[in-house]
Amino acid sequence: MLTLRASISLEVLLGALSLYILHAVQCQLDSRIRVVVDESFYWDVAAQITRILAALTQDTASVLRDLVLQWSADNNTLRSLPDELLAQCFTFLPFNGRIVASHVSRHWRAIALSTPAVWADLDVRDSPKGTRHKLFRMALSRTGNHPVDLTGSVRTERDLEGTVRQCLEEHLHHVRHIYWNLPVDSLPLTSRAPLLETIHRIRYQLAIPTDFLGGSPQRLHTIYISRVLLPETCPALSTVTKLRLHGPTTLEEARTFGGLFGLFPSLQSLCMGSLLKRYSDFLPITSPPASLRMLELSTLDKQYDLIPRYVNWRTDALLVVKLEQRTADPSNIAHLIASSPVLDIEAYHAVGTARIVAHGPGTNRTRSVTFIDEDDNTVPDVAKLLLASRADLRDVRRLQLPISILASFVPVFPSLSGLQHLDIGFQFSSQQFSWGRREIPATQTPPLDALNDLIRVKELCPGLEQIDLQVVWEDVPSSLRGARELVDRLTILGQTGQSGVYIKGIPEDVIRNVDVSYIAPSDISSPESS
Repeated sequence: MLTLRASISLEVLLGALSLYILHAVQCQLDSRIRVVVDESFYWDVAAQITRILAALTQDTASVLRDLVLQWSADNNTLRSLPDELLAQCFTFLPFNGRIVASHVSRHWRAIALSTPAVWADLDVRDSPKGTRHKLFRMALSRTGNHPVDLTGSVRTERDLEGTVRQCLEEHLHHVRHIYWNLPVDSLPLTSRAPLLETIHRIRYQLAIPTDFLGGSPQRLHTIYISRVLLPETCPALSTVTKLRLHGPTTLEEARTFGGLFGLFPSLQSLCMGSLLKRYSDFLPITSPPASLRMLELSTLDKQYDLIPRYVNWRTDALLVVKLEQRTADPSNIAHLIASSPVLDIEAYHAVGTARIVAHGPGTNRTRSVTFIDEDDNTVPDVAKLLLASRADLRDVRRLQLPISILASFVPVFPSLSGLQHLDIGFQFSSQQFSWGRREIPATQTPPLDALNDLIRVKELCPGLEQIDLQVVWEDVPSSLRGARELVDRLTILGQTGQSGVYIKGIPEDVIRNVDVSYIAPSDISSPESS
């Protein structure tokens, strides 16, 4: 790149110098002509001199131009690169950079225009808003039949002239991925798309016809859309493995969702958001495809408990389940956590959310439900839900929860008769951060007084062998203060006969500045040593 800049700069400098010399000659001869005309009035002689001057100027410019080009050819290392390699370099430039490169010289422009791969990755997001569709058309026309990936704005843009739709009608047969919130009705639904693999980020209602994308299975494997009207049959959807969409928002949409699983027999991941209880009866009542491995469901409907929906769709092959909702019938919680050897309890007081994550039985199998409260940001009482659910917790061997809810969780521990390992997480931070439009205050010191409840936990769970205090430190000053307080608390616990309590996550530079002589070395570990 440095050689390129130097060569171009020197070429420009020589060109400017030649123009300067020609201008000086022109000025000198013009002054001589004016003297001749003013003194002798030999008009014929003056006309002959002017013609000679014009010819001389043209020949001089030609000679200087040839000299500059010859020097550039001899000294510009880029000219020694094969055109194919230079074109490959262009493909690494952002879209706007490729446009600039195509205007550097005739040679570069010829390479850019004759190489479809240069324009195969079309990302018009950084282009001026009023020019995106025109640039899209220009670049797409240069791609030939080369596979193309389209990336555009996440916001819907108006296409009054129909430029985007016309381009897609002409080129959809070699488009591979679409990551673009396309203008409304700009995707030609019945056009053949044998290379298309991804449709992502379309937010207008998509009425999928039976002959979608030519009416035959091709390579389509991922669809992320918002609203949709589904057909009764559609061969092109049979290859889709990842599907993300909103639940039905109208009765018209809801009536098309009953055959969802039949349309997507190869489905491996399904994510449905914005589900409404009033349309829940229109969702599939049949079992999902045996290929389904991941299920995500979410709702903001205060009356909608998604756990029964998961129970209806549960299969032995389903590995990951994520539910997000605002309410839950406690009796349904047991379906999520039954036979799980590991439970994670999370609480985010700043944003009013809590989460229960059940791991196992089996490897890579997790089920979680997140409770959200957007009204007053009150964290749902997970301990109360677990007690009311009367779930069988005897299989739980490991429990993780934040220190902020340790006290409220004490009544649950008698049900954890098989508990062997307890992880308690807390965070020292003096940083303030933003969540949406709200400013979340810093947490200088977690409620360390809650550690006193560990004495009761040991009594309620006689099989408990180890307690890990998982610490997150955001800055050294708070780390030093927090570490000293933690060591003091742990020392007190040790004096009361408590053992098997470990602090994990203290940076080594903090440990060096804290007196840990009252604690066994194995009881404290840093991120570097763990």
